[in-house]
Amino acid sequence: FIDIDGNVIIEPQYLSVFDFSDGLAAAYSKGKCGYIKLKKDSYPLYPNSGSSFSEGLVDFTDKTTRKRGYMDRKVNVVIEPKFDLAYKCTFGLMLVKENDVYYYIDRNGNRVDPNL
Repeated sequence: FIDIDGNVIIEPQYLSVFDFSDGLAAAYSKGKCGYIKLKKDSYPLYPNSGSSFSEGLVDFTDKTTRKRGYMDRKVNVVIEPKFDLAYKCTFGLMLVKENDVYYYIDRNGNRVDPNL
């Protein structure tokens, strides 16, 4: 990555990098995925993560169980992985699928009715 003046901000080191979202971009290298910031530091690469952040959260896949959960921008798990599918946070809600049932959860993992 280079800035507007052509200065290298992040050295080429990743196999692929997605667009920046909420100040972070998913980056892939050596079979792992992590998140890089616009500065020269980055978060560790974790296997099976790599979606884009939305409203400060990102969905990820647990390597062992293959279930999906959510992490915050500091890569802390905020909603444990228990879902078969997990979608981006939009207006504070996330659509998830568990045991063939789709429903919405809030940022704390509580099931909510989106019509309220």
